[in-house]
Amino acid sequence: MSGENAPVPDNQSTFGDRYEVIATSPLPEFSTRGGDAFVVKDKEKSATDCYALVHHPAVPVRNEVYKTLQSKPVPNMICPIERGLMNLMIDGRKVQRLVTIFGRPTGGVLMGADGKLNPRVNANRLRQNVALSILKAITALHKRGFIHRSIMPTNIYFSTPSSDDVVLGECYSMPPGYMQPFGMETLDLALSDATARGVGDVDSDYYQMGATLQSCISAKWCGAEGTATACLWHGSIRVRFGHWAVGAKSRVRWGP
Repeated sequence: MSGENAPVPDNQSTFGDRYEVIATSPLPEFSTRGGDAFVVKDKEKSATDCYALVHHPAVPVRNEVYKTLQSKPVPNMICPIERGLMNLMIDGRKVQRLVTIFGRPTGGVLMGADGKLNPRVNANRLRQNVALSILKAITALHKRGFIHRSIMPTNIYFSTPSSDDVVLGECYSMPPGYMQPFGMETLDLALSDATARGVGDVDSDYYQMGATLQSCISAKWCGAEGTATACLWHGSIRVRFGHWAVGAKSRVRWGP
Protein backbone atom coordinates (compact mmCIF):
# COMPACT_ATOMS: atom_id res chain seq x y z
CA MET A 1 0.00 0.00 0.00
CA SER A 2 1.16 3.54 -0.71
CA GLY A 3 1.70 5.97 2.12
CA GLU A 4 -0.19 9.23 2.42
CA ASN A 5 2.66 11.22 0.85
CA ALA A 6 3.91 8.71 -1.72
CA PRO A 7 4.15 9.97 -5.30
CA VAL A 8 1.22 8.99 -7.54
CA PRO A 9 1.97 7.61 -11.02
CA ASP A 10 0.58 9.59 -13.93
CA ASN A 11 -0.94 6.54 -15.60
CA GLN A 12 -3.76 4.43 -14.21
CA SER A 13 -2.99 0.76 -13.53
CA THR A 14 -4.49 -2.04 -15.62
CA PHE A 15 -6.62 -2.88 -12.57
CA GLY A 16 -7.75 0.75 -12.39
CA ASP A 17 -8.64 0.73 -16.08
CA ARG A 18 -11.00 -2.21 -15.59
CA TYR A 19 -12.74 -1.05 -12.40
CA GLU A 20 -14.22 2.40 -11.88
CA VAL A 21 -14.80 3.36 -8.23
CA ILE A 22 -17.75 5.75 -7.90
CA ALA A 23 -16.47 7.95 -5.06
CA THR A 24 -19.79 9.84 -4.92
CA SER A 25 -21.68 6.60 -4.11
CA PRO A 26 -20.45 5.27 -0.77
CA LEU A 27 -21.74 1.98 0.65
CA PRO A 28 -21.30 2.45 4.42
CA GLU A 29 -22.87 -0.94 5.24
CA PHE A 30 -19.82 -2.61 3.66
CA SER A 31 -17.17 -0.27 5.08
CA THR A 32 -14.83 -1.62 7.76
CA ARG A 33 -12.15 -0.25 10.05
CA GLY A 34 -9.80 -1.19 7.25
CA GLY A 35 -11.38 0.74 4.41
CA ASP A 36 -14.32 2.59 2.88
CA ALA A 37 -16.74 0.87 0.51
CA PHE A 38 -18.09 2.37 -2.72
CA VAL A 39 -20.13 1.38 -5.72
CA VAL A 40 -17.86 0.10 -8.48
CA LYS A 41 -18.33 -0.52 -12.20
CA ASP A 42 -16.68 -3.56 -13.74
CA LYS A 43 -16.12 -2.56 -17.35
CA GLU A 44 -15.63 -6.19 -18.43
CA LYS A 45 -18.56 -7.78 -16.58
CA SER A 46 -21.21 -5.11 -16.21
CA ALA A 47 -23.86 -7.51 -14.89
CA THR A 48 -21.78 -8.47 -11.84
CA ASP A 49 -22.94 -7.18 -8.42
CA CYS A 50 -19.82 -6.06 -6.59
CA TYR A 51 -18.38 -3.27 -4.47
CA ALA A 52 -14.96 -1.73 -4.01
CA LEU A 53 -13.20 -1.36 -0.67
CA VAL A 54 -10.65 1.45 -0.68
CA HIS A 55 -8.16 0.44 1.99
CA HIS A 56 -6.77 2.77 4.66
CA PRO A 57 -2.97 2.83 4.22
CA ALA A 58 -2.27 2.53 7.96
CA VAL A 59 -4.36 -0.61 8.56
CA PRO A 60 -2.74 -3.98 7.71
CA VAL A 61 -4.66 -6.59 5.73
CA ARG A 62 -4.74 -10.36 6.22
CA ASN A 63 -2.89 -11.43 3.09
CA GLU A 64 -3.13 -15.18 3.68
CA VAL A 65 -6.90 -14.89 4.13
CA TYR A 66 -7.11 -12.99 0.84
CA LYS A 67 -5.12 -15.63 -1.02
CA THR A 68 -7.22 -18.58 0.16
CA LEU A 69 -10.61 -16.87 -0.34
CA GLN A 70 -9.74 -15.32 -3.69
CA SER A 71 -8.54 -18.63 -5.10
CA LYS A 72 -11.30 -20.74 -3.57
CA PRO A 73 -14.31 -18.78 -2.24
CA VAL A 74 -16.19 -19.99 0.84
CA PRO A 75 -19.98 -20.36 0.36
CA ASN A 76 -22.19 -18.13 2.51
CA MET A 77 -19.42 -15.54 2.83
CA ILE A 78 -18.37 -12.38 1.00
CA CYS A 79 -15.07 -13.23 -0.66
CA PRO A 80 -12.59 -11.04 -2.55
CA ILE A 81 -12.63 -11.18 -6.34
CA GLU A 82 -9.54 -9.16 -7.18
CA ARG A 83 -7.34 -6.39 -5.80
CA GLY A 84 -4.82 -3.89 -7.08
CA LEU A 85 -3.46 -0.37 -6.83
CA MET A 86 -5.60 2.41 -8.23
CA ASN A 87 -5.31 6.19 -8.64
CA LEU A 88 -8.24 7.94 -6.95
CA MET A 89 -9.40 11.41 -6.00
CA ILE A 90 -10.00 11.46 -2.22
CA ASP A 91 -10.86 14.70 -0.40
CA GLY A 92 -9.72 16.68 -3.42
CA ARG A 93 -6.31 14.97 -3.60
CA LYS A 94 -5.01 12.50 -6.14
CA VAL A 95 -3.77 9.43 -4.25
CA GLN A 96 -2.91 5.83 -4.95
CA ARG A 97 -4.68 3.21 -2.85
CA LEU A 98 -5.02 -0.52 -2.57
CA VAL A 99 -8.55 -1.41 -3.67
CA THR A 100 -10.25 -4.78 -3.29
CA ILE A 101 -13.30 -5.86 -5.28
CA PHE A 102 -15.85 -8.04 -3.49
CA GLY A 103 -19.06 -9.75 -4.51
CA ARG A 104 -21.98 -7.68 -3.26
CA PRO A 105 -25.12 -9.06 -1.59
CA THR A 106 -28.09 -6.80 -2.31
CA GLY A 107 -30.63 -7.80 0.34
CA GLY A 108 -29.49 -5.48 3.13
CA VAL A 109 -27.57 -5.89 6.37
CA LEU A 110 -29.20 -7.66 9.34
CA MET A 111 -28.66 -4.68 11.61
CA GLY A 112 -27.44 -1.18 10.86
CA ALA A 113 -24.65 0.51 12.77
CA ASP A 114 -27.36 2.60 14.45
CA GLY A 115 -28.90 -0.57 15.92
CA LYS A 116 -31.90 -0.60 13.58
CA LEU A 117 -32.91 -4.18 12.82
CA ASN A 118 -33.74 -5.22 9.27
CA PRO A 119 -37.54 -5.76 9.19
CA ARG A 120 -37.00 -9.14 7.48
CA VAL A 121 -35.21 -10.50 10.56
CA ASN A 122 -37.36 -12.77 12.72
CA ALA A 123 -36.85 -15.81 14.96
CA ASN A 124 -37.67 -18.27 12.20
CA ARG A 125 -35.12 -16.80 9.76
CA LEU A 126 -32.52 -16.57 12.52
CA ARG A 127 -32.97 -20.24 13.32
CA GLN A 128 -33.32 -21.66 9.83
CA ASN A 129 -31.07 -19.36 7.79
CA VAL A 130 -28.78 -17.08 9.77
CA ALA A 131 -27.43 -19.53 12.34
CA LEU A 132 -26.86 -22.33 9.86
CA SER A 133 -25.29 -20.04 7.24
CA ILE A 134 -22.83 -18.63 9.78
CA LEU A 135 -21.93 -22.14 10.92
CA LYS A 136 -21.32 -23.29 7.36
CA ALA A 137 -19.13 -20.30 6.57
CA ILE A 138 -16.96 -20.38 9.70
CA THR A 139 -16.64 -24.18 9.63
CA ALA A 140 -15.24 -23.97 6.09
CA LEU A 141 -12.92 -21.14 7.15
CA HIS A 142 -11.73 -23.04 10.23
CA LYS A 143 -10.89 -26.07 8.10
CA ARG A 144 -8.45 -23.86 6.21
CA GLY A 145 -6.81 -22.77 9.44
CA PHE A 146 -8.31 -19.28 9.71
CA ILE A 147 -10.53 -17.54 12.27
CA HIS A 148 -13.09 -15.01 11.02
CA ARG A 149 -13.17 -12.65 14.04
CA SER A 150 -15.62 -10.18 12.56
CA ILE A 151 -18.99 -11.91 13.03
CA MET A 152 -21.45 -9.17 13.90
CA PRO A 153 -25.06 -8.34 12.95
CA THR A 154 -23.64 -5.33 11.11
CA ASN A 155 -21.53 -7.68 8.97
CA ILE A 156 -24.15 -10.22 7.84
CA TYR A 157 -26.40 -9.63 4.82
CA PHE A 158 -29.37 -11.07 2.96
CA SER A 159 -28.18 -12.26 -0.45
CA THR A 160 -31.01 -10.56 -2.37
CA PRO A 161 -34.15 -8.60 -1.44
CA SER A 162 -36.32 -11.68 -2.07
CA SER A 163 -34.04 -14.40 -0.69
CA ASP A 164 -33.83 -15.81 2.83
CA ASP A 165 -30.21 -16.82 2.21
CA VAL A 166 -27.63 -14.82 4.14
CA VAL A 167 -23.90 -14.28 3.72
CA LEU A 168 -21.26 -13.44 6.28
CA GLY A 169 -19.21 -10.33 5.59
CA GLU A 170 -15.52 -10.27 4.71
CA CYS A 171 -12.71 -10.60 7.26
CA TYR A 172 -9.51 -9.79 5.37
CA SER A 173 -9.40 -5.98 5.32
CA MET A 174 -8.09 -5.50 8.87
CA PRO A 175 -6.32 -7.46 11.63
CA PRO A 176 -8.47 -9.94 13.61
CA GLY A 177 -10.77 -8.13 16.03
CA TYR A 178 -9.35 -4.72 15.11
CA MET A 179 -11.25 -1.97 16.96
CA GLN A 180 -14.33 -4.15 17.41
CA PRO A 181 -16.95 -3.45 20.10
CA PHE A 182 -15.98 -4.60 23.58
CA GLY A 183 -19.11 -6.70 23.94
CA MET A 184 -18.42 -8.69 20.77
CA GLU A 185 -15.19 -10.15 22.13
CA THR A 186 -14.49 -12.90 24.64
CA LEU A 187 -13.30 -11.45 27.92
CA ASP A 188 -9.59 -12.15 27.43
CA LEU A 189 -9.60 -10.51 24.00
CA ALA A 190 -11.89 -7.63 25.03
CA LEU A 191 -9.43 -6.58 27.73
CA SER A 192 -6.56 -6.46 25.24
CA ASP A 193 -5.56 -3.41 23.23
CA ALA A 194 -8.31 -2.86 20.65
CA THR A 195 -5.73 -2.51 17.86
CA ALA A 196 -3.84 -5.71 18.71
CA ARG A 197 -6.18 -8.34 20.12
CA GLY A 198 -4.59 -11.29 18.38
CA VAL A 199 -5.96 -13.98 16.12
CA GLY A 200 -8.07 -15.72 18.77
CA ASP A 201 -9.40 -19.23 18.20
CA VAL A 202 -12.55 -21.02 17.05
CA ASP A 203 -14.24 -20.19 20.36
CA SER A 204 -13.83 -16.51 19.48
CA ASP A 205 -15.99 -17.04 16.39
CA TYR A 206 -18.57 -19.10 18.26
CA TYR A 207 -18.80 -16.40 20.90
CA GLN A 208 -19.37 -13.74 18.24
CA MET A 209 -21.99 -15.92 16.61
CA GLY A 210 -23.90 -16.16 19.89
CA ALA A 211 -23.54 -12.44 20.51
CA THR A 212 -24.84 -11.73 17.02
CA LEU A 213 -27.90 -13.93 17.39
CA GLN A 214 -28.75 -12.42 20.75
CA SER A 215 -28.35 -8.89 19.38
CA CYS A 216 -30.84 -9.74 16.62
CA ILE A 217 -33.31 -11.40 18.98
CA SER A 218 -33.20 -8.52 21.47
CA ALA A 219 -33.02 -5.93 18.66
CA LYS A 220 -30.20 -4.30 20.59
CA TRP A 221 -26.76 -3.77 19.07
CA CYS A 222 -24.19 -4.23 21.80
CA GLY A 223 -21.78 -2.05 19.82
CA ALA A 224 -23.87 0.91 20.92
CA GLU A 225 -23.61 0.10 24.64
CA GLY A 226 -21.88 2.83 26.56
CA THR A 227 -20.00 1.07 29.33
CA ALA A 228 -17.67 -1.87 29.71
CA THR A 229 -19.73 -3.05 32.68
CA ALA A 230 -22.85 -3.39 30.53
CA CYS A 231 -20.90 -5.26 27.89
CA LEU A 232 -19.42 -7.64 30.44
CA TRP A 233 -22.86 -8.41 31.88
CA HIS A 234 -24.30 -9.09 28.44
CA GLY A 235 -21.18 -10.98 27.50
CA SER A 236 -21.75 -13.62 30.15
CA ILE A 237 -25.15 -14.32 28.60
CA ARG A 238 -23.76 -14.37 25.09
CA VAL A 239 -21.23 -17.04 25.98
CA ARG A 240 -24.00 -19.36 27.15
CA PHE A 241 -26.16 -18.50 24.14
CA GLY A 242 -23.29 -19.19 21.77
CA HIS A 243 -22.68 -22.60 23.32
CA TRP A 244 -26.38 -23.48 22.98
CA ALA A 245 -26.40 -22.45 19.32
CA VAL A 246 -23.24 -24.32 18.41
CA GLY A 247 -23.87 -27.40 20.53
CA ALA A 248 -27.46 -27.89 19.53
CA LYS A 249 -26.95 -26.94 15.84
CA SER A 250 -30.33 -27.62 14.27
CA ARG A 251 -31.93 -27.92 17.72
CA VAL A 252 -31.27 -24.34 18.78
CA ARG A 253 -33.64 -23.03 21.41
CA TRP A 254 -35.12 -19.57 20.98
CA GLY A 255 -36.83 -17.32 23.43
CA PRO A 256 -36.77 -17.59 27.26
